[in-house]
Amino acid sequence: MRAFGAALGFAVQVHEPVHVHGLEVSSSAIRALLAQGDVRRARWMLGRPFTLQSTQARGRGIGTRLLVPTVNLAQYREMLPALACM
Repeated sequence: MRAFGAALGFAVQVHEPVHVHGLEVSSSAIRALLAQGDVRRARWMLGRPFTLQSTQARGRGIGTRLLVPTVNLAQYREMLPALACM
């Protein structure tokens, strides 16, 4: 990146890695923790709870028929945390 900056005329500022609870913070490390189901450590690195955003999808209406309406979420194609064994 420094070479590109020098060639193209923009500045590159390199930051030291950030560590949280002894773990180096990076998007790759967060994705690896989520893939393992370790949402607690991923939360430490993110500095906030892990969240998903989706839109409402039409379901089969079973909850409404049982007097307990529910919200169905549209298919989510991004990374989901693995199920962690308790």
